[in-house]
Amino acid sequence: MYTIVIPYHEEFYQYLQERRVIKKEQTFSFLHLNHFTDVTSSFISEHIVALEINKLINNDIISLGEVDNLRSCIDLDFLGETKYFISNSLMGIVEEQKQFSLNQFISFFLSDIQREIQALLYESLPYLSEKTNEIKLGEERADVLYMVVESNGSITIEKKDCTVISSYPYQEQEHSIAEALYINPALLIVYDASHLLKPELTRCLKNLLRKKVVFLGEEHPLRKNQET
Repeated sequence: MYTIVIPYHEEFYQYLQERRVIKKEQTFSFLHLNHFTDVTSSFISEHIVALEINKLINNDIISLGEVDNLRSCIDLDFLGETKYFISNSLMGIVEEQKQFSLNQFISFFLSDIQREIQALLYESLPYLSEKTNEIKLGEERADVLYMVVESNGSITIEKKDCTVISSYPYQEQEHSIAEALYINPALLIVYDASHLLKPELTRCLKNLLRKKVVFLGEEHPLRKNQET
């Protein structure tokens, strides 16, 4: 038997219960180490996809009824490779440990994979729209919105009076797209002088906002004037 303490995690606890893993308080008993890594990697590979899909739901980009269609856009080979990576990572860190924190593991080992999943989901949105014709962005919450891609790849979202709404680093460009789609302006002007907006996110904006988005390969005039 392989036993390990797992701090409370509602979804993971339920997953383990459904698979009849023996539990005593926060200590779980698996048949052997490989049993633990197999069950845990299967859960995490699906869980991190669910986390990113929930972000889209919370930002009103998709509805609950569209989840299955969007999930089906993620390649099964990618999920298999993700599970393999997770399993190997688990094998390397838990063999001599007596406790396993799911959230810490995801945060420390899987941040790059989470960003890749974000990109895959946003790239799939146009195909989902073509398939279901149900994606609705809701009411327009601004007439004009500026999306400024800075020289380091970070993104600043501003109102037409240049009041900053939010800023995101390069690795969180997907969150800026989610916010822009949530605000759903009558016109979105994207300033991207260095062409640092990820291609899949450019396609996402073009497909979902269509004529409501304009891409300019130049600096925002305010930034330009500050340099001179």
